[in-house]
Amino acid sequence: MVACLLKNTGFPCCPACANSKVINRGPLPEILPYTFGSIKVDTALVVGCLFHCSNCGLYFRYPCVSQSTLDKLYKNLPAAVWECKGPRLHWPFIFKLMQLYSADRTVLDVGCYRGDFLRWLPNDWHKMGVEPNVAAREEAFSNGIELIGHTPEELYSTVEQAGVITLLDVLEHAVDPLIFLSRLTKMLAPQGCIIILTGAADTFPWKIFGCDYWYCSIIEHVSFFTLEWFRWASKQLGLSVVKFSYVSSEEKNLRESFMNLSRFSLYVLTRRLQRWGISKDVLAHLPLFKRITKWTSTPWWCQAQDHIIVVLKRQ
Repeated sequence: MVACLLKNTGFPCCPACANSKVINRGPLPEILPYTFGSIKVDTALVVGCLFHCSNCGLYFRYPCVSQSTLDKLYKNLPAAVWECKGPRLHWPFIFKLMQLYSADRTVLDVGCYRGDFLRWLPNDWHKMGVEPNVAAREEAFSNGIELIGHTPEELYSTVEQAGVITLLDVLEHAVDPLIFLSRLTKMLAPQGCIIILTGAADTFPWKIFGCDYWYCSIIEHVSFFTLEWFRWASKQLGLSVVKFSYVSSEEKNLRESFMNLSRFSLYVLTRRLQRWGISKDVLAHLPLFKRITKWTSTPWWCQAQDHIIVVLKRQ
């Protein structure tokens, strides 16, 4: 499905369930110059508003860049954009989940990029990857990763089914996440599972900051999930939620977390004052807001517990 615009309202339908009862939570941050994957791009990108579906629980950006445009932008990013020089925070926990819930020792990492996660896994696992980026694919291939497609739509029909499919910071880039997952479900072995790491829009920080939240400012993020949505989606796909955990995207450091939260809170306050009718020029003359009005990017609060790891298992 794709988001459809309802006549006479200007509101879209939910891209996952086609529900017409969606709530506009407000305009998403527009930061100039436009960047994609932290790389400056010359063309204007659609920022849109944050909508919430009252039926399935999905939050989504609308309007947003089309999936084909997103795929083209991903395809040409430098391989070093998401470079990983060591194990990331959640890899050991995800590996434990793989051992608990995988049907066998075959793993398919969707959005594997250079294959860093797959290379980190023990060698007794059969490792496959899906990756659209040209430069990253070359590095993954040179590192011995078996690449079986560019996108889920292009998975090679001869590939064996996977005991576990991993989506680590990937699903938020899917314009139509249910269709995205349905294609992958066909690749699951009997009793296989899908392990997902993504932002969680039902966490406390999201509820406080809403459409101003830092995670929403990343323009390539177009879908935002809740546990409610994963439970709804799993029923549509013949899967079930067997494990979930709310996590931070980076290790918690009290001092760093406080500093990032303070900067981000001031940024949000500035945005809201502007929405309430106080112009940027006026704010620029106030000592507290002078610097903030010149910021060209949204402060990140990566220590917040605003992500979810969820395991969907074939019934």
